Amino acid sequence: MEKKIRVYSEKENKMYYKGMLTFDLSDNSWLFEASRTSFHSHFGKVMLSSGFYSKNKKEIFQGDILKCQDALCIIGNDFTFESKTCWWLDEWNFEDDSIRFEVIGNIHENKTLYDETVISL
Repeated sequence: MEKKIRVYSEKENKMYYKGMLTFDLSDNSWLFEASRTSFHSHFGKVMLSSGFYSKNKKEIFQGDILKCQDALCIIGNDFTFESKTCWWLDEWNFEDDSIRFEVIGNIHENKTLYDETVISL
């Protein structure tokens, strides 16, 4: 399974899926460069893909907000659901139609939705 990343620019309030990420191990920082932008780790967030896809065919990344039946869940940094009950993502079969996860946003671009989700947890 290929692991992908996406990078969120806090200054631009924009998610990037393509570009080059360079790490500086001396100070644990990174630099992201894309065709029309570049920014340092102080101004962005890197999120890993889970390798799974939702029912609406969106790749699931750290920080995504998922809807499952009547519940909203946030994918945490360790790929668990940040909710009252946590499950590991690899325990779920995302191909199974009985589990209807839908990516409805993420914690960076959808702050209002994030606040609503956290309050409901």
